[in-house]
Amino acid sequence: MDKMRIQQILINLLQNAIKFSKEGDKIAIDVNYILNISMVTLRISVQDRGIGISPEDQRQLFQPFFRS
Repeated sequence: MDKMRIQQILINLLQNAIKFSKEGDKIAIDVNYILNISMVTLRISVQDRGIGISPEDQRQLFQPFFRS
């Protein structure tokens, strides 16, 4: 697992949530993981009430990455 990459992604997600949310709006962070014999699956989500990203742009931005 690449600790630095995960930290940077989480920081970016949180900064954007804060930047595009109105003062006092709710920001939620959810972290889940699944342990397998040879692999860990980590899912991090940040939810805010900001302006959002169009579905077309979401398909281009949020692609999973894998490290072997």
